[in-house]
Amino acid sequence: MFQMHRYDFFLLMSASRFSENDTWLGNEIARSRRNYFYVRTKIAADISSDRKAHPRTHDELAVIGDIRGNVVAHLKARDSLLYAGAVCI
Repeated sequence: MFQMHRYDFFLLMSASRFSENDTWLGNEIARSRRNYFYVRTKIAADISSDRKAHPRTHDELAVIGDIRGNVVAHLKARDSLLYAGAVCI
């Protein structure tokens, strides 16, 4: 059995949009009174896809802003905004 009380915080990492599984796991961690950090990875892949799909109107900063906005909106909706980070890999 997993013993959450042994850890100070958790890192939740995802390579795609916020999912129901992310929400469920975040809620379980919060219920155990532990903090978690949500890290959105593979941002570079999303930027590349947007560049190919919209070569004339591509805006890298807008893509990053959209991703960050999506993550922050989901975390705020659950009153669990601790820290939302982005990793370009």
